[in-house]
Amino acid sequence: MGLNEAQVLRFSRHVLLREVGGRGQERLLAATVVVAGAGPVGQAAAVYLASHGVGRLRVAGGEGALEESDLQAAPLAARPSIGVRSESQAEGRSPGRNWPSAFDALAQAVRRADPEVRVEAVSGALDLGAADALLVAGLREAEAGPLLEAARREGRTAVLALAARYAAAVAVLPAGGACHRCLGLRMEAGWPGEGGWPFGVAAGLAGALAAVEVTKAVLGMGGTAGAAAGRAARGRLLLFEVDGLTLEERDLEPRGDCPACGGGGPTPGASPCG
Repeated sequence: MGLNEAQVLRFSRHVLLREVGGRGQERLLAATVVVAGAGPVGQAAAVYLASHGVGRLRVAGGEGALEESDLQAAPLAARPSIGVRSESQAEGRSPGRNWPSAFDALAQAVRRADPEVRVEAVSGALDLGAADALLVAGLREAEAGPLLEAARREGRTAVLALAARYAAAVAVLPAGGACHRCLGLRMEAGWPGEGGWPFGVAAGLAGALAAVEVTKAVLGMGGTAGAAAGRAARGRLLLFEVDGLTLEERDLEPRGDCPACGGGGPTPGASPCG
C-alpha cells in the first residue's frame, strides 16, 4: 500500500527508526488494538497509541459518565459543554447529562492527537479475532482475568496496565509465558472505590508505558536473539513508584503451582499496587 505524502511527513521520525521504518509504520496504520478499560489509564494509553499511528482502536468499558473528580487522574478528558449532547448520549449509552462518558472523553482526546484514527465503542463480548493486540487498562481482576485468558487461548500477547495511589504497573504477557495469576498483583487496588485511586501522574505513566509495549507487540519488537528473545517469550513486569521515583523491571516466569501456565519458575514478588 505504501505511505502517502502526508503520512510520510506526519511519521517521518518513526520512518527513520531502524526498528520501525516505512513498513513498520504501514503496519501500525493498518493495526487494530482492543483497549479494555476507558478510565484514566486507558485514556492515556489510547492517546499515545494514536500518536504512534495505530489506525483503529476498539474500546470497551466506557459507558459510565465522568465526574468533576475524575479530572485529577484524567486531565485529557473533555469538560462538559452546556446544551451539547455527547456521542454516547445521542446513542443512549450514557446518562443524560452534559458530562461526557468515559468513551467520549477518550475518543475526543484521541481525535485531538490524530483525527484520522478510527475509535469505536464495543459493547458485549469482545472479539479478539481481528485484533493485532489487546490492552487491558485499569480493570479489576474479575473483569481483566477473562480477557487475558482469552488472549492466551488465542495465542496473542496481552498488555496489562494498572495504576493505584503512587504506583504504576505494566505487564507484558505473551501467550506462552507467565499469565496474570503469576504477577503477584492485587488488581482490585487499581480501581476507584477500592481505596486505590491513582495520584494523577501514575495513571498517565501506566498508560504511556503500556502504549509503548502495545506498539512493540504490533511491530514484533520483542527481541529476536539470545537473552532478549527469552525475556520476550516469558514476559516482563514494569513497576514505577511516583513517591520514591523508582522504576523496576522484572522478568516473569510461570509459577509452578499455577493452574493455567505452571512451569516451576520463581514467583515474582508483590508489587506496590497490592
